[in-house]
Amino acid sequence: MKRVLGLVVLSVASWSALAQTAIDSEMCGGSAGTADDRIAACTRVINSGGLANQILAIAFNNRGIDWQAKSDYQRAIEDLTEAVRLDPQYANAYFNRGNSWYARGDRDQAVADYTEALRINPRLAGAFYNRGNVLHAKGDYDQAITDFTEAIKLNSQIDSFYTNRGIAWSAKGEQDRAITDFNEAIRLNPQSANAYAKRAVAWHLKGDRARATADLKEWRRLKPE
Repeated sequence: MKRVLGLVVLSVASWSALAQTAIDSEMCGGSAGTADDRIAACTRVINSGGLANQILAIAFNNRGIDWQAKSDYQRAIEDLTEAVRLDPQYANAYFNRGNSWYARGDRDQAVADYTEALRINPRLAGAFYNRGNVLHAKGDYDQAITDFTEAIKLNSQIDSFYTNRGIAWSAKGEQDRAITDFNEAIRLNPQSANAYAKRAVAWHLKGDRARATADLKEWRRLKPE
């Protein structure tokens, strides 16, 4: 999650420097250009001097996200660690660092960062969802379901929240509950090939080959490759 940098500058050498910092701030906090363009803009903001800690933290956070986009998770973690050092209450930076830890395969660190993000901001649905995914990968299906349920309470319109809770229910052998969640995911997003595929598995595990086959046909229609 990126944040736009509000231009809070404690001191700048000249109006031209201020203008350049404003341009770089917009690039650093946006989605224009390439990841390399945004990293360069964030670096110039970071090196410009005179920024309040919270604004500097946003620049490190945003640069960290672009390092993630390049799959350079080590640099992402370094930048996001600096962001939380500068602003220890920066929930999004913990969330983003959790994403990098997970991408690197460090599930325990990812869970710790998502948990800290939620301590700071208990309404961060994405942190519940991502922590649920990590817990599912660790085999903790009950806690994963709890997290997916919290994510759904905060935002009931995201189909993947239901799909992934359904996958966890299925892993626990609760196929009826899984199918209920897959049904809702498909209602929200009729183009969700993943939900059809996972529902097919649940039907198969219930011994309903006809419905499993129908869902697999729909999955193949949506994902012909």
